[in-house]
Amino acid sequence: MKRSDIKQSPCYSDRYINQVEDSELLDAFERSRSELEALDLKTFCELGDAVYAEGKWTIKDIFQHLIDVEYILAYRALRIARNDKTSLSGFDEDLLAKNVDTSQRDLASLVFEFSVAESLNLQRRES
Repeated sequence: MKRSDIKQSPCYSDRYINQVEDSELLDAFERSRSELEALDLKTFCELGDAVYAEGKWTIKDIFQHLIDVEYILAYRALRIARNDKTSLSGFDEDLLAKNVDTSQRDLASLVFEFSVAESLNLQRRES
């Protein structure tokens, strides 16, 4: 599937979908994985828990958000794959972020957990 194959998408996702190139989805996932593996953690670690404005997320908060979303999507993919017709509820990313303390996490461990969570979804996408 490519971006150009999407005929209608939820309004909240347009801003994200329109930022990616029109490439095959699995190719984009693999490219993302390669970029993650090549990430210069030292540069990000130097930022520490800094934010660019009051109330904004740190680098670690962003990675935690990505982890949370990967787990939620893995759960949804499981339900869809098992033909569970129960309505899938949304989630409040701000509520999730408010209830986790990433200042106690090491960035390397967050990046590792994200790669594990992402691989769960990648395996489902490929099967």
